Amino acid sequence: MAAPTLLQGVKVLTLEQVHALPWGTAFLADMGAQVIRVESAGHLQDRKAGPFPNAKPGEEWWNEGGNLAYFGTRNKESLCMDVTHPAGKEIFLKLVKQCDIVTDNFRPGTMRRYGFDHDSLEAVNPRIITLSSTAFGHTGPWSKAGSRARTIDAMCGMSALTGYEGGPSLRASNNYMDHSTGNNVAYALLLALYRRNKTGKGMRIDLTMQETGVSCIGPAILETQHGIARSRLGCSHLWKAPHNVYACAGKDRWIAIAVASDVEWAGLMQAMGNPAWAQDVCYDNVHSRWQHRHDLDKLLSAWTATQDDKALMALLQQHGVCAGAVLTAADLVADPHLKQRGFLQDYDRAGSPTVGVRTYAGRPFRVPGVPMSIRHTARMGEHNDAVLQQAGLSPNEIAALAEQGPTRGPQNVFVNRRIVKDRTIAHAIIDAYSVASIKERSPEVHLFIEMPHDAVDVNVHPTKAEVRFRDQSFIHQVIRRTLGEDLYLVMASFDLGSQSMSLNVVVNPLVDWVWLGFGMLAVGTGIALLPESTFSFALAKVAASGAATFASAKVAAPEAATRSEEHTSELQSH
Repeated sequence: MAAPTLLQGVKVLTLEQVHALPWGTAFLADMGAQVIRVESAGHLQDRKAGPFPNAKPGEEWWNEGGNLAYFGTRNKESLCMDVTHPAGKEIFLKLVKQCDIVTDNFRPGTMRRYGFDHDSLEAVNPRIITLSSTAFGHTGPWSKAGSRARTIDAMCGMSALTGYEGGPSLRASNNYMDHSTGNNVAYALLLALYRRNKTGKGMRIDLTMQETGVSCIGPAILETQHGIARSRLGCSHLWKAPHNVYACAGKDRWIAIAVASDVEWAGLMQAMGNPAWAQDVCYDNVHSRWQHRHDLDKLLSAWTATQDDKALMALLQQHGVCAGAVLTAADLVADPHLKQRGFLQDYDRAGSPTVGVRTYAGRPFRVPGVPMSIRHTARMGEHNDAVLQQAGLSPNEIAALAEQGPTRGPQNVFVNRRIVKDRTIAHAIIDAYSVASIKERSPEVHLFIEMPHDAVDVNVHPTKAEVRFRDQSFIHQVIRRTLGEDLYLVMASFDLGSQSMSLNVVVNPLVDWVWLGFGMLAVGTGIALLPESTFSFALAKVAASGAATFASAKVAAPEAATRSEEHTSELQSH
């Protein structure tokens, strides 16, 4: 019998996409909470993210993205359901009655429009804990502004501090704010559960990415109040030296060295063999070394450039110097230290043979007796039946929803005049109508596809109702584009008496190429209308080696070509 997990019995209902919130709720799922991820086939943001097996989306690409197991669906359950549909909303509220936590990362106001704001959910479940993870929070002038991790880096002050001396601001990191915010999500929810266990009361949590980032630059906020404007220092430090990243032997190999005291400086000199330049009086103390840090970095780089990064790290550590080789992602996958600690986890996605075994990062802490590994990753809609049964729906009700409910409408698909069922086509249809479809309704589709017989396999199932395409991703793209972008409805007539309308269905394939052609024609016309002197100036920029260009120019406009040759010779003479 498996040992009980820390959060066994805790039930979380989450409306989430992309990085920050999924990363936080995955912490709770790892610790044993039942995390139900409510998602729609029409909004596959993080399921569109790779990496995909063999760098190519497969038959079920929405279930094959590598990042899903890292933060999105690890140890969670997937309920595919449109909560904007009346039936979907009803089921969602039934689940709320049974849940401890509801989370979302919509823009402020969205949950209220759905009827899922904290007050509404509290009326259904007085003990409910709600958490909304947003860019800027539910109050303030920027509350409804959209954002990404990169823009939050800028808005929290991180980018202003990041960059090299005299240079522009740079991105702080790769999705640093997403992961930091996700950590705070887990922290806040655990505190809320602890408080509820003591008081019996739920709470509403308003958590922001911007404030997460601002909390990371606390020293700079204090400094500015004393008239200190922290400058960009690259990898350097405000007072420590040497403190930088230095090139090592080999292509793109580096080491970070941080010396903070005279004792550590002595250890570094000893590791270098006490070179003569290191005995200079200007390197005798911390303050002087910082004042001469640029010269010091050049001298130190000349030595590190001859060293292997990992061997040098070991040498410096032996002499009491803080140093770390700059490891790549490939280095980390093979790192013996991480492997020995059991941090890296190999996970085999059973049921998706094309995905295979992947290595994932684990959690940065250990809890004795509590497993924190990836136990499963949720396929889209994998847990529909189980979760809907928990909501009190009968098998017949579940079957009815699957056919005509909030996730899909009637779809008849014909491939080479044979009616078929195919998940790739079904997802393409839903994806195409996700933006334009009317709420509370799902599309009714009758689709006829003609294609070469050798591009499709009809012998997948004895009934020949299922098919497999040679290029699944291409089929998805074509259907998605045709239905979502190249299909137009034109009103042909309208009868006031009968209140009826006649519509013409028009398919304009490759309509974007038509507009592109029109744009190129307009540009060409504009160029043709330019005065002759413009071409004379342009020809003056061409090197003498372009003899064929000049020869053709002489035929069209000999005077202009002659002036161009003269000007070119003048330029080359300087």
